[in-house]
Amino acid sequence: MQIGTNGIDLAKTVFQIHAVDADGATVIRKQHMALSEKSSSQMI
Repeated sequence: MQIGTNGIDLAKTVFQIHAVDADGATVIRKQHMALSEKSSSQMI
């Protein structure tokens, strides 16, 4: 598995990661909840 192109979408509530190989086939596609300002400050 070799990644040719990466994409990251940063939004207010979620962020998404998408990667494709040289042929355009999807290699990675994930969606995660973004940390709120309050919860991220509690981690520090």
